[in-house]
Amino acid sequence: MYEKSEYRYDWSSALKKLGIIIIIGIIILVVIFFVLNAKPKTKTNSFLEDNLNTMLSVATAYYKNNELATDEKITLKEMIDHKMLIDFIDENGNNCDHKASYARLRNNRVKVYLKCDYDEDSKEISI
Repeated sequence: MYEKSEYRYDWSSALKKLGIIIIIGIIILVVIFFVLNAKPKTKTNSFLEDNLNTMLSVATAYYKNNELATDEKITLKEMIDHKMLIDFIDENGNNCDHKASYARLRNNRVKVYLKCDYDEDSKEISI
């Protein structure tokens, strides 16, 4: 009365196609991740570099005039409050982190750390 169907589904072909789709999807996600996380290497870094050098020269002058300091840290906010620097504002109107950015004197070496948005850098010199 009823006939059995002789149709068989080819699972190996389907699994191969699914594997190829998954691999292509992973490759696309990796490419998107790297494109979105790429940092521009133009104005932002020159902004950071210029302000880091300014902060370093101000901190060096401050620690040379303040001979009592042996192991001292001054934040960017304190430098701005003491009118040693003006606020560092980029072309987008964002300013650098006042609390995380600092200058530190330790063992006659001045280290300056500046953090602005997603960029950060530091320099260290002997005085």
